[in-house]
Amino acid sequence: MVPRRMRTRILKGPILNTLLVLAGPIVFNQLVQVLYNLIDTFWLGRLGRTAISAPVVSWPIVFTIASFAGGFAAAGLALVSQYVGANRWDKVNKSVGNILMFLFLLSIAIAFLGFVYTGPLLMAIRTPHDVFALAKSYLSIIFLSLPFMFVGVTFSVVMRAVGDTMTPMKVNVFTLILNGILDPILIFGLFGLPRLGVEGAAIATGLSNAVTALIAIIILAKGWKHIHVRFDDLFFDKKLLGKIIKIGLPSAVGNSLNGLAFAAVMTIVGGFGSVATAAYGITIRLINIISSVSFGISQAASIMIGQNIGAEQYERAKKILKTAIKFTFVTMTGLAFLIVIPRYYWVRVFISDPNVIMEGAKFILLFSFSVPFFGIFFPVMQALRAAGKTKRATALAFIRLWVMRVPFAYAFSVLWHSMNGIWFGMSLANILGGLVSLYFIFNTRWVEKVIE
Repeated sequence: MVPRRMRTRILKGPILNTLLVLAGPIVFNQLVQVLYNLIDTFWLGRLGRTAISAPVVSWPIVFTIASFAGGFAAAGLALVSQYVGANRWDKVNKSVGNILMFLFLLSIAIAFLGFVYTGPLLMAIRTPHDVFALAKSYLSIIFLSLPFMFVGVTFSVVMRAVGDTMTPMKVNVFTLILNGILDPILIFGLFGLPRLGVEGAAIATGLSNAVTALIAIIILAKGWKHIHVRFDDLFFDKKLLGKIIKIGLPSAVGNSLNGLAFAAVMTIVGGFGSVATAAYGITIRLINIISSVSFGISQAASIMIGQNIGAEQYERAKKILKTAIKFTFVTMTGLAFLIVIPRYYWVRVFISDPNVIMEGAKFILLFSFSVPFFGIFFPVMQALRAAGKTKRATALAFIRLWVMRVPFAYAFSVLWHSMNGIWFGMSLANILGGLVSLYFIFNTRWVEKVIE
């Protein structure tokens, strides 16, 4: 029932090799998520820059909400991975059931509020006038699918926490294929269906999220190798729920602040019109392709760190983090060159508007210098979360985004009177954020258990 071989490897095996074995499916899964957005971008790009801008301006709002859920899911990561390390599987299943029910109930409340206030939210981020109506239609539909999204997020996190990175990858590949099929059918009205445009892209995403949630519930309810969530596990355990809130709330707040920082940057970008908005949306998705590597290694490191802390192997946990930072920094440096050199071509794949292509190429050039520093920042953040030090992770994220990224993007955009200032300010913030996190992790005590 339990993948004891992987647990033994995580606790005693070669660090880099185990890290790569765990990271491979996570990187692939993250690429699937990026492709999810790229498929929407590709098809909507056929309709013009206003259509492609609708999900772009909606993304910071959705990201803020999804990040809030991810913050509480981080509590699941810390608890589940440490209980696995301690070989306490009854607590693993109870933790999964509680975090799943907690996030599902929370998502219903958020979905209702978001649907009601879609218009004011878009106005708050200065959505360009020619994009507003399309963005409102898109975002309203996405809000309705939030409960499905939250279930999917929880499923992925808890499965990875026990060392199973393959199952979430397989589920997401299936739903990516489904989304890829539904997108052109609903956007362009194929096979006799009505032409829905931007709304079609949102419906395709919502249906794909619903399928993901259904598969996740079936897997968890029937039992899969190591996790079997029974009906009783869904009832809240007061002590466990307290831990989820205590560990998850700082991370949820921090993640939400991250999302709000992206919304603030979107506000600055939106002030320059739909050309800047479209360029930003396309290029951020391209950057996310190579960022998938950093994300995957960081997630794999968090699994290993959490289980080693649970097994009280603290020095090994520290060594895992150092290995992850070194490997990811070098890898991200190489990948940055792959996207910078053919940057005009990458943007041209998604849109033919010459102004958007030019602006997107500038963004890639200026932003690429900061990409290797994701290889420092993300592993540190995930290590802190795996250790249950979510307040420290929140502080680091706040510094990078609210002390650096938003002020820098605004200040340089005003100083240079151009969008180049935004791109440069974001890049500078990433570089300094990586260096601050490196100093922080090696000058504070962070390796401690949060389970009894």
